[in-house]
Amino acid sequence: MTPSGTPSWLEIRPHLWIGLSTLLVLFGGFGLWSVTATLSGAVIAPGRVEVAGNRQPLQHPEGGLVAEVFVTEGATVKAGDRVLRLNGTQALSELRVLQSQLFELRVRRSRFQAERDERAEMAIPPPLLRQSTQDPTAADQLSEQIRLFLFRRDALMRGITRLGTRIAQSQAHLDAMEAQTASVAKQLTLIHRELADQEALLAKGLARASSVQALRREAARLAGMREELAANRVLAEKRMEEIGLEMEDLRAQRRADATLALQEDAATERELVQREGVLLDRIAQLDLRAPVTGRILGLTITTPPAVLRPVDPFAFIVPTDRALVIAAEIPPLHIDEVFPGQSVRLVFPALPAQMMPEMLGRITVLSADLVVEPRSGRPYYRAEISIDAHAIASMGQRLTPGMPVEAFIQTGARTPFAYLTQPLTKYLSHAFRER
Repeated sequence: MTPSGTPSWLEIRPHLWIGLSTLLVLFGGFGLWSVTATLSGAVIAPGRVEVAGNRQPLQHPEGGLVAEVFVTEGATVKAGDRVLRLNGTQALSELRVLQSQLFELRVRRSRFQAERDERAEMAIPPPLLRQSTQDPTAADQLSEQIRLFLFRRDALMRGITRLGTRIAQSQAHLDAMEAQTASVAKQLTLIHRELADQEALLAKGLARASSVQALRREAARLAGMREELAANRVLAEKRMEEIGLEMEDLRAQRRADATLALQEDAATERELVQREGVLLDRIAQLDLRAPVTGRILGLTITTPPAVLRPVDPFAFIVPTDRALVIAAEIPPLHIDEVFPGQSVRLVFPALPAQMMPEMLGRITVLSADLVVEPRSGRPYYRAEISIDAHAIASMGQRLTPGMPVEAFIQTGARTPFAYLTQPLTKYLSHAFRER
């Protein structure tokens, strides 16, 4: 110790060595640990429990007036169960009118087919006959078409009968002319014989010339009559042929009219059948049925009458027969550290730690682009994380859709030194670049 009472250097030096040695050991040990030890990194992302495929909306493409609601909030439904019924008065009325038009069109087709084929009776298909026995309007339509068929058939037969009578009359006249022609020919033969005899006697001076001239005039008259009868016979035959063609024209016109009407009605029927299919689809959609088995969520229409807007979901079904998954929201700054197949550690804050141990999962789906939360405008990448089915089964009913989750997405391991120097190296990587 010095005379002034302060410790000498020799007395302090052992303590300094001890202190410096301690600092060297501490900092050296920490430095060695920071460059040799490894720490597992993780991206922390909030999430929630969802059903695979998410909840199913209940909506109608056209909407309408609600007639009856068959479910309540939270009710369990099976796939195919009826959930809601819309008022179908207008659609059913339109369908009745359209089906009445189709029935009349098909009965008309039977009539036109009978007229085209020149049948004596209409052939009514059995389905149309059955419908006519069940529907008074259809029965009236069928009776009207049968009456019209009989009227047109009888009118055609009257026309054909009238023409047939004219043909028969012409044939009788032709037969009479043929008989008259035969008589004239016979008379002409006799006149020629008598004329030959008289000319022989006239040459001997035993007959008068006036008698011979009279016979010659009679022969010429009979020859002219024979030619006239032949010409009249040709005219009569031509008239009979024209009447036969007129009769065939009546039949051909009826067949042509029926064929044209069948073609026009076929086009109309195709249009009506298409409209009928649309109406039947509308009527089939009046009953809204559950697409999957699950529970009703967010029911907005509870009692009729109410208006259901087109494509506006009035409820959702949370499936109960599908696996549970985790929907995590990855911050955009960390998307480069996340990829499908990555291991994830899951923590459920809503459950007591002693009841709910940590669970492991794996990323199965990662969105290709940013998703923007509609209410807050917050962007994120959606990741879907699968959980082992046996682990979920061991939990019983404690995991429910909508439950919050914290997902720790495991990234690569780094040393503590890398963690400590990362901000500095990041800053320097930007600082030494030209702007």
